[in-house]
Amino acid sequence: MTANSLDQEQALRNWLVEVGFVKGNPFAEFDAYFEIPELPIYFQDTRAYHAIVGDPHKTETKIIFGPRGSGKTAHWTMLLQESQPAKSSGRLGKVLSVPHIRYERIWELYRTHQRISSLDHVRMILRYGTRNLLTVLTNDANRARKFPSTDMRRLRWFCDEFDPELLEADSVKRHIERIMGKFPFKWEVFSKALERHDLTRRIKQHNAPPGGIFLAHLVDTLGRPQKADTLADELMAEFVELVRLADLDAVYILMDQLDATTQAQQNPELVMTLIEPLLEDQHLVNANGWAFKIFLPDQVRSLLLKPGTRLAEFVKKHELQIDWRKETLRELLHSRLRYFSDEKCESLEELVRFEGSSSRLQAGDNDKESFSGHSTKSARTIEEDMLNKADGLPRRLLQFGKYLFEVCATRSKGKEILTWGDWNQALARFSGDMVMGPILLSLDSDAKCIFKGQWPIQLTDMEYEFLKCLKEHDGRCDRETLVKAVWGPGAEDDPQVVGQLVKRIREKIENDRDHPTLLRAELIGGARLE
Repeated sequence: MTANSLDQEQALRNWLVEVGFVKGNPFAEFDAYFEIPELPIYFQDTRAYHAIVGDPHKTETKIIFGPRGSGKTAHWTMLLQESQPAKSSGRLGKVLSVPHIRYERIWELYRTHQRISSLDHVRMILRYGTRNLLTVLTNDANRARKFPSTDMRRLRWFCDEFDPELLEADSVKRHIERIMGKFPFKWEVFSKALERHDLTRRIKQHNAPPGGIFLAHLVDTLGRPQKADTLADELMAEFVELVRLADLDAVYILMDQLDATTQAQQNPELVMTLIEPLLEDQHLVNANGWAFKIFLPDQVRSLLLKPGTRLAEFVKKHELQIDWRKETLRELLHSRLRYFSDEKCESLEELVRFEGSSSRLQAGDNDKESFSGHSTKSARTIEEDMLNKADGLPRRLLQFGKYLFEVCATRSKGKEILTWGDWNQALARFSGDMVMGPILLSLDSDAKCIFKGQWPIQLTDMEYEFLKCLKEHDGRCDRETLVKAVWGPGAEDDPQVVGQLVKRIREKIENDRDHPTLLRAELIGGARLE
């Protein structure tokens, strides 16, 4: 990160403090995965969430569609948050959630041209499912006491079969530390207890809670013999039996991130190839006791619903669409402003003034009057413009806010508040950012090439260093830094030479080099990579 970037970040932090956003920047994070603690505070139900949750006693698979940036991951994260038996007492408090977002095995099968089956998905699901079930049982004394000892061999088999590392020595040690707050054994004593299947007796000597005794009992137990040729739905059914023995009602398998890889982002056919074997197993996706909640991009929907496809009727019956009304987006904006300002700011109306006005926001006070609204008409115009240009996408709304705050923080001196000029500059910065998502291009440092979607494009050393420099500076870089990175310190800044290099790169990565959407020149010099 350059010194200039650090200065800008510090200016933004200072401005936020001066204005009164005591909890940070309401537009700093676009990914719901990284907002898990705060997400329930400002999550907005698009009227799809209730249908996605469904009835745990009458489980039903749902396929949730939405464009990139529509909040699919936020809905996924809220489901994960609510279906935590140890933390939740709501309608999903007795549901075991199993995230299915890592597809290493599926990708390996695809790359090696092997057949992908529903069983391949289920084996990955049961790895995380078994891990989550063990966590629930060891965290809850009542569940640990009530779980039948006669079913320990079945649970041990699931651990050994789907997550062999779960009950290895190092992992067991970490579990004991989590449960007891310390590790009470010397390593030699612990190792011998594992070898002799004597951990239960040993851990009782240290007054372990029920969760610790349960874990030790499981470690001492020998698993049953392996079954042969078990079907995916049979495995899931037996796992759900164990879940119900733990006093839980159902299992929700939460699927997301199928289009998160470079290869899949611009290739909906590939996403369909990965998901199709799972959806075609009707015994698996239409069962009682568990349900799949599958979040997919809109492009995949059109493929699944294509006339004549085998899954069209199933998808029509189980699909949901995430659609954001303008007023729901507005409430999302307002709720984030309220939270990060500690309830002092409720809307953009309180942060905007007319160009040329001498009004300033009096920040730092403890009372709500510190956010006294200025130029309500102008503020509403900016807010309306922001909501309209977001086009029903919360991620786009947050990006607008990010640019708006950054522009004002760079311009302002102290407690200056937002102006219409700031908004125009934010729009200029945002222009073109959504033509092709910023994660379309991916540099491969080993092969010194760039992936455009799933296709590799070979680069010369200079082309690679130029694009690498842009990537290292978050896609925006001044000309001086670019010249230094490509041609070395002290190199002459020859506009013609730089221009020729940019031209060659555009010929390789742009669909139309005369109308670039990926590699753009900056008005102040330098370049921007989308």
